[in-house]
Parts: sequence; C-alpha cells; structure tokens
Amino acid sequence: MQNEGKLEKNLIDRNMLSHLFQSILIVLLFVQSSTTVLQVTRSYSLNHLMIPICLLILAIIYSFSERLVVSIKSIVAFLILILVIFISVILNPSSTSLFSEIESTINNYFPIVLLFFVSAFRPKEKESNAFSLLISFGCIESFIGVLQFMLKNPIFPTTIDGVSIVSSIYYVPGIGGTGDQSALIGHYFVRASGTMGSGLGLGVLCLICLSLCYNIKKKRLRIFIETLFCITIVLTLTGAIIIGLVFYWILKFFMSKKIKYNSIIFVLFWFLGLMSQFIIDLTPQSVLSLFPTVLSRLNGIKYYSSLLRFDFLTILFGSNFNNRWASLANQVYDLNNRFVVDNFFVYNFFSIGLIGTALIAISQFISTRRVVRPSTINVNLVAVNFSFLAMGFANNITYAIGIGGIICFFMIGEYNIQGRSQRRYL
Repeated sequence: MQNEGKLEKNLIDRNMLSHLFQSILIVLLFVQSSTTVLQVTRSYSLNHLMIPICLLILAIIYSFSERLVVSIKSIVAFLILILVIFISVILNPSSTSLFSEIESTINNYFPIVLLFFVSAFRPKEKESNAFSLLISFGCIESFIGVLQFMLKNPIFPTTIDGVSIVSSIYYVPGIGGTGDQSALIGHYFVRASGTMGSGLGLGVLCLICLSLCYNIKKKRLRIFIETLFCITIVLTLTGAIIIGLVFYWILKFFMSKKIKYNSIIFVLFWFLGLMSQFIIDLTPQSVLSLFPTVLSRLNGIKYYSSLLRFDFLTILFGSNFNNRWASLANQVYDLNNRFVVDNFFVYNFFSIGLIGTALIAISQFISTRRVVRPSTINVNLVAVNFSFLAMGFANNITYAIGIGGIICFFMIGEYNIQGRSQRRYL
C-alpha cells in the first residue's frame, strides 16, 4: 500500500510538471505566431530559435509521460504535409532562396505540423485541466488590450526602422482597419491587440482562454475572467473574431443539446469553405457591392486568382502563395493599399493546395474527436475549434486551428492516474 501511494504521488507530480510545460508550449506558440514582442526587443536570433525552443519543451513534456501511443496514420500524414510544403516551394519559387522559403513555410504552418506530430506520438498520462498559466497570460494580454483601447495608444512600438510590425491596429469609422498612421484624421479607435500584433491575434488568444475557463472552480472569478475575455474580444473591433465569439456561444449551446450533429456541422463548414472560391466567382458583382467589407476581401481573392496559374500540380500542391503574395500584390498596389486573401480556406488552397488543405481538415477532425465521447462532450473545446472555421471565411486563422487541436490532445489523456486505458470516441 505504501509503495502504491508513493507511485501515485510520483505520477501526480510528473503530471503537474507535464501540464505546466504544456501551458508554456501553448504560450510560446502564440508568441511564435505573433512575433511582435520579439521584434520590439529586436531579438531576431530568438525569433529563429522559437521553433527549436518549442520542440525542446515538447521533448520535456514527453519525458514526463510513462509511454507514447504511436499512430502510423498520423506519422504518414505528418510526412505528407512536409512533402507538400517542399513540393509547393519547389514548383513555385519566389525571389528568395529555396531554404529561406521552406523555413518560412514551415514557420507559418508550425502549429499544424506540431499538431500532426503530437497526434503521431501521443503522451499517455492523466487528463489535463491545468492551463492556468495560459489563462493568466491571456488575462495580462487582455488588460493591455483594454488599456490600448481606452488610452487610444498602442503602448508598444508599431514600427521598427520604418517597417510596420503590427497589422491594422487602428480603426477609422467608415474606412475600417488600417496600420497607416497618416490615415488617422479625425475620429479613430485603437484596437485592443496586446502584444499579439493585431486585434485578431489577441482575439484568438482570448477565445481559446475563454473555452478553458470552465476549469476555474471559483464561480465569481470564472465569471469575471470570462467577462474580461468577452469584453476584450469586442474591443478588438475585428469582425471575424466577434463573429467567432458569437458562433462559440451559439455552438456551445447547440452542441450541448444535439451532440449527434457535430460531424454534420464540421463537414458543412469545410464544404462551404472549400467551395467558397467557386461561390465567389458565381456571385454577381451587384450583390457583392452591397457588402463593402466583404467585397474588399472577395476582390483580393479574385485579384490573386487572376495572377496564379491553376494546373494539375498547383491544384494538388499549391502555388507557394504564403511566400509569393507580397511580390504579387506589389505589382499593382503599394504596401498600405495592397490586396490580401482574408480567407483561411482559399489562402491555404493557394499556398499548399488541395492536399495540404485536406490535411489541415484531417488534423482538426482528429483532434476534435478526442474530446467527443458517446455520453459526454467537451462542448467548450469543440465549439471553439468550430468557431475558428466560421472566422476562417474572413481571416486566415491556420495557426489557431493548430493550437486548438494541440490543446485537445493535451486536455484528454490516454490513461487515468491508475494507468487504466480509456477509449476515445468520435
């Protein structure tokens, strides 16, 4: 009995340390995806070291696990994704070196790549409810964001050597978001962005933290933190993240009543997303002109569609768009007035093709089913992952899909504290 007690205590200590490093890894993924802090401190070398640091933290997490569950299917998917990235760059090189482009693409898709890796090598340990560090990080960022909005001041530098390191943190009524200070004539707002570099970046962080607040035991504290995150999301003045918040609450309520329809919702989102380019092409311009904000996004998709070639290989493997879009945009527009592709589905189709985009869908499907069981469902995590898809029609949120999926794997372990196996269901 005494030996069993010591064994259980050791397992608990190992799990606590593992959960701490899980939170650290998620925080680092947000920093890696929004490198404003690193740029402000001019830590360019640290910026290049973010991926190795994340991999080191993941190795530490694995070291605390008793065993790993190896998934051959996930390993194959992981290798295919890496291969797609290489082929996309090789088929459509830009003006930079091949190594730089591959590094840039892996950096852009690192949360997705890491998600497949975690799916391929799953740590066996107790279920994790310890994301207090991540929630604390979200609270600090939220307070900074609220101050930015109230003071109408970004607080942190927005440019380095004349180059902008933030994305549209100003909001001018009637015009919309902009990063150009010369456009700030008359009445304007400063979006809540924290150190994430954009309202969208802070909003995604708050939305993920909001989905984890159910673990806070003290009711008043939980309500206060949830309210803080909701207010911060609104103060980002970013339509996509506000839509994501609305969808989160709607889906959370709906899924708690109709568990069996989760797969239908997932397939519907992805089907509409993959068909969005064709829907855009078939929609009359007179209809699109009724929605100016939507029209600007759709014009960006049409503009790049006219410049990219779509043959068999590029449809399958993409056009290396994530490395080429800036040079394509500058053919017509200057830095502050160029078209962008604010659509998650189309952006990934342009970048890594149909195969790469399908792999992202598979990664989200695999991770989301981890928190769905026959009798119970973690509606918070499922709802937040599905709300990212709703946001994806208006912004590129690829990194959010990866981070949300990794959290799903960390939240649901393979074994309980006694080591008994627990089956997971779709």
